[in-house]
Formats: sequence, structure tokens, C-alpha cells
Amino acid sequence: MIQPLNQKFGIGFYYNSENPPFMDTFEVAILLQEAQEKTKADEAEEEHIREEEVKDVGRKRFAEIFPEDVKAVIVARLKQDESDSQTDYFASST
Repeated sequence: MIQPLNQKFGIGFYYNSENPPFMDTFEVAILLQEAQEKTKADEAEEEHIREEEVKDVGRKRFAEIFPEDVKAVIVARLKQDESDSQTDYFASST
């Protein structure tokens, strides 16, 4: 329980109700900036952790799919033209 300082009795949490300390706008701006930087750092750390988890899952799946004696892997993309030269239809699929 938090009580005013003028009702102090023993050990506890008290606040100064007669002369409360106020921060000026500069101190509030500094605290806001620090909080925003901490939030950005926390988000960046969470994103980094998520990326590492995704990489670990990818490594495990890769190890399960391919045999141990694989020397190389070719990754390719096929783009098929589905355009019609007789009309104005232009399309492709990947």
C-alpha cells in the first residue's frame, strides 16, 4: 500500500504529497527518447531471434531432405510465357 509521506509509519512505500517532484519537459523528452530507443532495440533483438529460429528450422529441413553425399544444390526459377500473340493478352507464370 502506498501512503503519503506525512502518514509515515514503519517500513513501506510513501510519496511526497506536499511538495511533489515534477520533471520539466526536457527531462520528459529525454525519457521518451530513451524508451523509444529501448523499444527499437528490443524489437530488433526479437527479430534477430526469430530469424535465427527460421534459419535453424531451414537447416534441419535441408538436412532431412538431402542425402549426406550431396556436393551441390541448384536453385532455379522457371518463368513460363503465357502471352497470346494474336491478342493483347500478356502474362507469365513463375
